[in-house]
Amino acid sequence: MFREAFKFITRYKYAAAFIVLIGLLAIAGLGLLRIVADPHGHFAVSRTSLQPVPIQTASAILSTVPAPQDTGKQLESLPLPTSKSLPFQYTACPPEMKWFPDIEMPSGYTPVEQPVRQRLGEIKQISVGYVFDGAGYGSEYGSSYALKEDGTVYRWGVTEWGNKSRPNGFPQKVSGLTEPAVQLEGRFALLKSGEIYDMNAEKGPRKIDGLPIASSLAQAVDSSVYVIGRDGSLWLYSLFGSDSIPTITKIDGLNNISSIKASPFITLALDKEGRLRLAKSPFDNLLTNETLTLALPEGVKARQIETTMSNDFPAFVLSERGDWFLINGERQIEPMNVQQAFLQMTASQNTVIALRVDGTVWAWGESSNLLQTEGQRIEPNHARQIDGLTDIKAIAAGTDHLLALTNDGYVLTMGSNMYGQLGRLPIYAADPQPFGTWPDVDAMFLFEDRLLAVTHGDLWALSYEGAAKPVVLDQNITKAFGALGHFAALTADGRLLVADSEDSKPCRVLKADAPIVDASSVTGGVLIAMSDGRVFLGEGNMHELHQAKELNFELMPEGKAARVFGSPIPFVLTDKGELYYNQRTENGAIIMEKVEIPAAVKQWSPIHYVFFDGIGYIGKVLDEDNQVYDLELKLSHQADEIGPTASIKLSPTGRHASSLTGGAEVDKEGHIYEQGSSVPIDTHLPPSIRLRDASSLYHYFIEGRTYFYHFLAAEDGTLYWLGDWPHSGPQKEPGFASLP
Repeated sequence: MFREAFKFITRYKYAAAFIVLIGLLAIAGLGLLRIVADPHGHFAVSRTSLQPVPIQTASAILSTVPAPQDTGKQLESLPLPTSKSLPFQYTACPPEMKWFPDIEMPSGYTPVEQPVRQRLGEIKQISVGYVFDGAGYGSEYGSSYALKEDGTVYRWGVTEWGNKSRPNGFPQKVSGLTEPAVQLEGRFALLKSGEIYDMNAEKGPRKIDGLPIASSLAQAVDSSVYVIGRDGSLWLYSLFGSDSIPTITKIDGLNNISSIKASPFITLALDKEGRLRLAKSPFDNLLTNETLTLALPEGVKARQIETTMSNDFPAFVLSERGDWFLINGERQIEPMNVQQAFLQMTASQNTVIALRVDGTVWAWGESSNLLQTEGQRIEPNHARQIDGLTDIKAIAAGTDHLLALTNDGYVLTMGSNMYGQLGRLPIYAADPQPFGTWPDVDAMFLFEDRLLAVTHGDLWALSYEGAAKPVVLDQNITKAFGALGHFAALTADGRLLVADSEDSKPCRVLKADAPIVDASSVTGGVLIAMSDGRVFLGEGNMHELHQAKELNFELMPEGKAARVFGSPIPFVLTDKGELYYNQRTENGAIIMEKVEIPAAVKQWSPIHYVFFDGIGYIGKVLDEDNQVYDLELKLSHQADEIGPTASIKLSPTGRHASSLTGGAEVDKEGHIYEQGSSVPIDTHLPPSIRLRDASSLYHYFIEGRTYFYHFLAAEDGTLYWLGDWPHSGPQKEPGFASLP
């Protein structure tokens, strides 16, 4: 998708510039109309302390829902949206305040030792599923398959879609095949009898009826496969054919075929005379439905063909002379400038991987999850050896990961493990799993790339690989959250320390005319609660806050703001258990309305599952009687309004809990319950474990990988994770696929 856009821009420079100019003018026009942007974020962090907000008096408990009365506390007029004198300002952090200090000191964190797992062995063939991120959302899809000597099959990675399924982080034996398999092509298995099975069918492995007795297979995409019949005929099975129903098509244009290889980008066949035949593939925009014959230079015959998951390097051909050729993205044949003898070639999205005759593996191309090039393209005559891959007899590559089969029958993997396709690391926990101990942790705050933890007022960063380092010391930190372009930390004395986007640079201090008691991220700024009860929405970034809008409460609260929440719209919880939400914006003023609930609120826990305009936003409310409510928020836009108007629906669940974290309810017996996320949770803490703190994160793309995780800190110092394990980048060193 991005490649096509780039081609358009380079070819039509002036048209592209004109389009950009029109877009900028449109944006400026919207700004002049003061249209408030709808806060659609792709991810949100939900972090709710297990310590409830103190409720000062019983008078906040409402046995009935009273009608609004004119008590003198209602707004008589709405203020201007901005203040000429901001109630807070930035100053530089003092020189002695070291941000990410370069010092060696013990953190107190100890990772849990991982169990020794049995390697997957006795493998004779490896394969990958041809799944890829065609929409360009950055999802590193991957699925892996292995065939044992006895004909049993193992699979791991993303092998199911929908139905609230999760990827498998370790190889799982495929059950349901009626006899031993003799060949794998992604999800398709050729059995000894010549029958073909779809191993990832919705209700388990299923025989594909209507195909001839087969001699070999060639996967085209994850849902399509070519079949060579024992009678020499060629067929194509597509799970999603015309009208999205399975179809079987006999291919008449390719005859006398000895082998066929395919991918989403190319279909290449080798006939019995050594000629190359090219056919249209699912994502091929260059060819018609007719087949073409390709000729190697000087009339040399082809001996071996390989297709790949790369549109830049879609296929390789080995000639009878032992020379390698590339069939490029324009379907032209190029000689390969390689100085070594290679047995096999394949490619990920941007990198060529080649198996040499001595069992070593080499790579060239552009930087990827498999090859780090420091921004320089590596040419074939300067190929780099991949350390750790020796004594290899076969390789298979997805868009972002690599499988390598050793001569003694083991599988080495490297690259992206976003969907568990490496088969050697846990990626999902249905029950709380310990990952470390940190006895001094007082609070945890989850981010996409790391966990921030407070110990004795010091703020630490823990990478998801298990390395802990100090962020800032001796500042009595109480909270950390993503905001203002990076993240911020709140101190007990009411200062907000704002980190620079480059961790090594000094921070800035946001000081207010009254101590800050809480703060939260909002789209384009930060939500701040003052000790005197005022709440402001500051607009800006880590360098400047250029305006502040004070939140206006239609019915003034009896208590003071104790907690604020910014996503997707502002919420405020007072120290007397009153919960308010941003109902509308009127004449530029932010109007807060009370959520009417029969009892005082102890916790408000927002959850950002999937939020589009008018389609559900769910949070959970815990009252002082430990009753749990679901809260749904909907936004509506009217032509005569500036900004959205919010409405809420509060529904009692009938369940009780002692605390909330994200959408998960934790009761006094340690039962953890959550419905509505990508995978429901119904589990328990280990016996006698009591929680000190918890933090949750949800990430939902329009398309692509969605995930959630809960981190739980027990009073005995043990740290648990529940849900998905945070994706922390590619595994750059090979490791063995292992059984769970």
